[in-house]
Amino acid sequence: MTRPEKLLRRLTSRPMAKIKTRPFLIAILCIGGVVLTCAAFLLPRLKEANAERKCGVSHVFNMTHSPAFLPDGLALKRAVDAVQLQGFDTNRWRAAPYTQTKAPDGTQDQFLCRNVADDNRGIVTLTNTVGSTRHVDVRLSNSLVICVVRSERRRSASR
Repeated sequence: MTRPEKLLRRLTSRPMAKIKTRPFLIAILCIGGVVLTCAAFLLPRLKEANAERKCGVSHVFNMTHSPAFLPDGLALKRAVDAVQLQGFDTNRWRAAPYTQTKAPDGTQDQFLCRNVADDNRGIVTLTNTVGSTRHVDVRLSNSLVICVVRSERRRSASR
């Protein structure tokens, strides 16, 4: 047997060596558990924050009733409310007219670019005095109106 093997056998055969390594291993396992638990809670939030940064923040509005489809007026009102919640001055932003779609009851939409596959979805476009635009995705789900204000690709100084 070589000298390092003898030294290793002597160190591991002592009861004190096992006693000292056990708390160290327990501490490492506890720290690892804490790190994994933190990662499990933080990763979904980081993904959500990244999605908000790329896509925009969702604003959910409750209603007392559930309409059969998303009316143009309701979409416009909630889109403006969502833009205001984002911190924009709604006195500077105006809805851009869009009259190429119709509601299921046959009325002409004035501002809502309605999704042809789903009458409860659409986009309202707002422009400001500088010429910047914000697109607001509006969706009706039962008695909730969900709006996502899309961030502009180029930076705008006007709020």
